[in-house]
Amino acid sequence: MESKTRNNRPGSFSWAHVVLFARSPLWWGAPLTAVVTFAIVFLIRSLGDGLPAAAAAAKGAIFGAVGAFSWAIGIWVATDPAPDEEEEPAPSRIPAWARRVLGVAIAAGAFALVCSPQIDAMRTGEASLARGFAGIVLKAIGIVAVLLPVYLSRRTK
Repeated sequence: MESKTRNNRPGSFSWAHVVLFARSPLWWGAPLTAVVTFAIVFLIRSLGDGLPAAAAAAKGAIFGAVGAFSWAIGIWVATDPAPDEEEEPAPSRIPAWARRVLGVAIAAGAFALVCSPQIDAMRTGEASLARGFAGIVLKAIGIVAVLLPVYLSRRTK
């Protein structure tokens, strides 16, 4: 199988990708992602942990920046000027509904593995419920913030 190249050279940098990335209308979602992440984490940490407003706002600001960065990663992936060619899927003997159920089960299991440090810290008492839950929420928002721009750009094509 041939490796993907840009400008006919493997690993070469594409300015077209940078231009598409910078001019993407998907950037409107980055501030919204940051604000929503900030608000959720601020409320969880101030009400759940009882942190002072300044400390909860600092945590919320850091988490909001991570949410906006995740959205930027999603835009970078969504604006690839040479996306992989879509191949026709091979026929399967498994019904479509069973494939979807299996996909959801695998995604839920993978998310549980990713969140296992927070779950374990909450279980053992190393972290409060609010702190652990804020970490889980950040991971969920990060995943959605990467996948949503890709989904939105694919839907419009």
